[in-house]
Amino acid sequence: MREKIEELVRQALADAQAAGKLPEFQIDDVGLERPQDSSNGDWSSTVAMRSAKLAHKAPRDIAAALVAHIAEDAQIERVEVAGPGFVNFYLSTAAGNEIFNTVREQGADFGRSSFGAGQKVQVEYVSANPVGPLHIGHGRWAALGDSLSRILAFAGYEVEREYYVNDHGSQMDVFGHSISKRYLQLIDIMQKRDIDADAAAQVLAEDRNAYVADEDDAHPEQHPFTDEFINSLGGNAYAGDYIVDLGLFFLKNDGEVWADKSEDERMAEFRERGYKMMLESIKNTCHTARSDFDVWFSERSLYVKDDQGKDAVDRALDALDKLGYLYRSDEGALFFRSTDFGDDKDRVLIKTNGEYTTGTSSSVSTTLLIFGEQITTAISSVFALLQQLLVTQLSLRFCLVSWLTCSETALPSECLSAKELVSTLTSFSLRLVLMQRATPLFQSLPTR
Repeated sequence: MREKIEELVRQALADAQAAGKLPEFQIDDVGLERPQDSSNGDWSSTVAMRSAKLAHKAPRDIAAALVAHIAEDAQIERVEVAGPGFVNFYLSTAAGNEIFNTVREQGADFGRSSFGAGQKVQVEYVSANPVGPLHIGHGRWAALGDSLSRILAFAGYEVEREYYVNDHGSQMDVFGHSISKRYLQLIDIMQKRDIDADAAAQVLAEDRNAYVADEDDAHPEQHPFTDEFINSLGGNAYAGDYIVDLGLFFLKNDGEVWADKSEDERMAEFRERGYKMMLESIKNTCHTARSDFDVWFSERSLYVKDDQGKDAVDRALDALDKLGYLYRSDEGALFFRSTDFGDDKDRVLIKTNGEYTTGTSSSVSTTLLIFGEQITTAISSVFALLQQLLVTQLSLRFCLVSWLTCSETALPSECLSAKELVSTLTSFSLRLVLMQRATPLFQSLPTR
């Protein structure tokens, strides 16, 4: 309809000029827009106001000349001059109903386009830690991520859905220790009360419920097991009912064999087996919610050593260091010079105790995996591009985007749609990873 109305406006202008009602002039944009108030029509043109200086006439006079020469069309009910010189178009009922015929004809393909031209885009979403079942909050991101993926596919993109499995880090050990403690508590309750495993699990469940209900901790005598559980782990524990269930599962399947093992050995056993069970639960839940993934990317894979004893994180940090973007503080922490790219402060990658900060592996290592052998020249360019795209966080959990409609030789500053996309998607914590035509674009950016 936009094209039709623009054609009517341009033809009316040509006819008015031919009839001597308007002087000869050319105008590139007839200023079509959708009025916010439907009483001003379905479409409105500001061509009269745009051409006032060219025609040396008042905008309303130009608008009146145009309206007088608008050709009749079955889809246009009427055309009016309004305000200082708006030309308002009111569509006929038949024109409004035409969309229903189009929908019926196209069916499920209505709205489908080839805009993406088969270009590849990856959407990562949900990515909850595999230390427990998914909850309703994760469902929100599953719905959002899956919907976005379907929209992109409907628009002609080749979409890859990724679940980033955070299976490396201290949270995994906390998970293992939590199961271990509940396992030992079950055995202790069984022995002291002379009851079976299921009854012992019920004791822990009731104890935990009492703990949750006692918000002010006014009745600690009602929840001694949960207090002991949390305190023995230094307050750093996973305390959901499912941890008791896992402890019960291992007790029923393995018996009390793990009670005589060291805490580290018991923790490692329960961590690995519990992790596999939780990951399977997560996959089943996502499938039930009709949110299936093409890739389940394990963070652990980033820490697999090569022949030189280095993993992906090591290689990425080495490349950043060669580019001059890393430095050590007096206390020994490793910093990234993110202020070089507009950040308000440099970001810590490795803390003084040697631990990685949140997002380090998914930031620098995903960069390495994407660009492979080109990492030496690409890493600094990645961060430069992210700064260009208004993204300042040091993590690829935000959107790593160069909108794929940019040509291989385009500068990021020319990719205006990329900026619009980032501003829209970063609030949703989604990541679009550039998978095609990336290296030439990034290499065009200067290194430090």
